[in-house]
Amino acid sequence: MPDYYIGVMTGTSLDAIDIALVDFENKPSLVSSTSNRLSSELKTKLAELSQPSADITSLIHIKSLEQEYTQVLALAIQSFLETEDVKPYAKLIRAIGVHGVTICHEPSLENPFTWQIVDAHRLAVMTGLNVVYDFRSKDVALGGQGAPLVPMFHYDVFKELGHDLSVLNLGGIGNVSTWPNKDEVIGFDTGPANTLLDYWINRNKGLNYDDNGSWAAEGKRSQSLLNTLLDELYFTQPFPKSTGKELFSEAWLNQKLALHESSHGSIAAVDVQNTLTHLTAKSVQLAMEQLGCSKTLAVCGGGVHNQALMTLLAFYLPNTNVISTAELGICPDNMEAMAFAWLAKCRLENKTTTLPSITGTLRPTVLGAWVLP
Repeated sequence: MPDYYIGVMTGTSLDAIDIALVDFENKPSLVSSTSNRLSSELKTKLAELSQPSADITSLIHIKSLEQEYTQVLALAIQSFLETEDVKPYAKLIRAIGVHGVTICHEPSLENPFTWQIVDAHRLAVMTGLNVVYDFRSKDVALGGQGAPLVPMFHYDVFKELGHDLSVLNLGGIGNVSTWPNKDEVIGFDTGPANTLLDYWINRNKGLNYDDNGSWAAEGKRSQSLLNTLLDELYFTQPFPKSTGKELFSEAWLNQKLALHESSHGSIAAVDVQNTLTHLTAKSVQLAMEQLGCSKTLAVCGGGVHNQALMTLLAFYLPNTNVISTAELGICPDNMEAMAFAWLAKCRLENKTTTLPSITGTLRPTVLGAWVLP
C-alpha cells in the first residue's frame, strides 16, 4: 500500500527550502522534489539570528521571524502540492516532517537545550496536513547531543549494501554515519563543511557559495593556517558529539585568522578559501579515523557539487572509494529532505529514530512532536 510523507529541510547553509515527497511502500522512494531559494533578505535575517554574537534579546523579533519563515515554508509546500507530479498523491500524504531553522544548539550546557524556529501549528493549518517537528529536544532531554538526526535513516536506506559503507552529509556542518554491524549505528558531526567556505567567499567575492570549488582551486594551501584551524578540541573529541555555528562561526574563523597573522603574517584571501576546503576534507579524515575507515564513503549534501572538495576527500582518504550517493540510487540533493519524511513516518508509527551510539541519549527513542491540522 502506498505510504506517502513529505520531508522539508532548511540546513545551516540557509540556501533554500528543500521539499521531497517520499513513498515508503517498500524502500524509501523519491516521488518528486523541489528546492525554493530563500530571499536574500530572509536568509540574512536568519543567518544573523543564528550567529553566537547575535543580539536575540527581543522575543518579538524572534517570533516574528519564525512567522515569516513559516509563511514562506507553507506557501512553498502549498505550491508543491499543486504541481503535476504531486497533486495525484496530495490526499494520500500522511504527514510533513519539518526541521525548522536552528538558531541555538547548546546540548552541553548545565541546562542543555536546542532551539529550531518553525510554527508547526500554523504550518499544519495552512497545509491541512499532520506536521511532525522538534526532532532534537527529546534527545537533549535524555542527555543526548540532539544531533545528528540522519544516521538511522542512512542505515535504513543503505543497510542492504553491507557494513563497509559510511555516508557523509556535507551541508553547512558535516556529519557522518556508519554501521559496523547490524546492531550498531554510529554517527556524529565532523565539523564545518560549507559554512565557513560560504562565509569567506561571500565576504570577499560577494557570492553565496564557491561554485564547484573554482575559487578555492585558484589558491594554495597554507599549512601553517591549516594547523591553526585544526587546533580545536572538537576534532579529536571522542564521539558521540555534535557541533554547529555556535562553535564554527564567522567569529571563530576571524579569531583564527588573526592568531595566524600575528605569528605568520597575512595570506591571500584565495589561499584562505583553499585552506578552508582542506579543513573540511581533513576534518572528515579525522572523523573516519575515529570510526575506522570504510571501503566506501558515499557523499550527499551541497558539498558533493564542490569538485575541489571531493578531490581533496579522495586525497585525504586514499584507501576509501569516495562517491556520490547518486551512484547508490539516491540524489545527494534530496537526502536530508527525504530523511525528515522518514523521521515523520517513524514518529507516527512510534519507531526508534536515535540510539545512544549516535547522540549519547540515555536510551533508544522516538523523536519528534506531532501536530494535527
